[in-house]
Amino acid sequence: MRKLVCMAVALLVISGNVFLVFADTIATSADGTVINYYEHGQERPVLVFVHGWSCDASYWKEQIEYFKEKYRMVLIDLAGHGRSGSERENYTMEAFGQDVKAVVENIGAEKAVLIGHSMGALVIAETARLMPEKDSCTVWEFSFASVPVFKIKSVPRIIRENRGALLGGTL
Repeated sequence: MRKLVCMAVALLVISGNVFLVFADTIATSADGTVINYYEHGQERPVLVFVHGWSCDASYWKEQIEYFKEKYRMVLIDLAGHGRSGSERENYTMEAFGQDVKAVVENIGAEKAVLIGHSMGALVIAETARLMPEKDSCTVWEFSFASVPVFKIKSVPRIIRENRGALLGGTL
């Protein structure tokens, strides 16, 4: 059994999904759905990454190495995706926004930078509406099928250019 577990961990590392090896954490959304998320990096500022439709937290895996030294990263599996619950009856933007809000509250963040890809951008807009006191910045990241995730430069550039505002100022 131990050998089998070691082989599974090795396969995860080899496949590039290293962050999946680390323990995941859960929060409970407003409707009782269990929301899975992963944390990396420092205490603040907090960057919350929200994937698009039919993806999961692994969409952001190429961003971990870049951000983990200077930021606290939270990568979320929305309800019905990844390791989060899928018992929800109505999958709406408000419900997904409640998922993100539950995670932000669960980690105890006073402020959070919300970063969303594709449908995740709509989710973070709803999250910002649900918790305006905690949203310090929203970053909408849209990519096209011909642009691999690891070549996305907009998120690091936006964070770098606005670091002062993220640490407590305003944009």
